[in-house]
Amino acid sequence: AAPTKAAPPPPKAPAAPPAPAAPAGGPPKGTVEAPPMMDNDGFVSPKGPKLKNADLVGTAVPAGWVADKEFRLDGELAPGDLVTIRRSDGSLKFAEVLSKTGLFFQDKWQVVVDNKGGAREEEGAVLGRPTPSALAALKASGPVPAPPP
Repeated sequence: AAPTKAAPPPPKAPAAPPAPAAPAGGPPKGTVEAPPMMDNDGFVSPKGPKLKNADLVGTAVPAGWVADKEFRLDGELAPGDLVTIRRSDGSLKFAEVLSKTGLFFQDKWQVVVDNKGGAREEEGAVLGRPTPSALAALKASGPVPAPPP
């Protein structure tokens, strides 16, 4: 009997296209990376869209702020909005809305809660929306101290 020939190897897969180039000049000063999605542990990866309010995210809301005066719990939300959020330790901190989550009829939002990659999903009804005048007064008062480690 004649020896059998081995089948030829499969064709090689085409090479992946090159990654897009990073924008010249790097990210704007005062921004941090935050992705549109979080992992199962509630942390975000170090790459993604820039936070608009990186200087305030994770910092404490001023003690004198009062609901319905300096912030409201109703109104529209959009990605990039600065909001107040009650943390698990009971403190009230600033966070930034990343994206709408859940089903179309749900008022659920993914928010970045600190500059270390922490994010979570929250109901829109519990997210405080700072009033423009309170936010302007806060920003005019100078730099916000960094949160403790």
